[in-house]
Amino acid sequence: MSETLVAERWLTDILSNDATLADLINGRVYGYVAPDDTGLPFVVFKYFEGADEIGVGAVRLCSVLQYIVEVIGEGESFVALETIANQVDVLL
Repeated sequence: MSETLVAERWLTDILSNDATLADLINGRVYGYVAPDDTGLPFVVFKYFEGADEIGVGAVRLCSVLQYIVEVIGEGESFVALETIANQVDVLL
């Protein structure tokens, strides 16, 4: 299985199954792009970059993957999103 698929399933599970975060964002967690009619706030994650660490004999030892996780909301201040961002930090 592709390591990015494993990572994205893990991100989805961690971010979607936390009761505190679900209450704050009404369960709105998306990979890559949120639907156009999505209510605010929501969390979206997307693949940024990654590489495999290869050992002797071309055996993959591990994959190092980086994702961008964003909290999207409305308004002119980040203060309203701080609680959500803090909970994402706790989970990840």
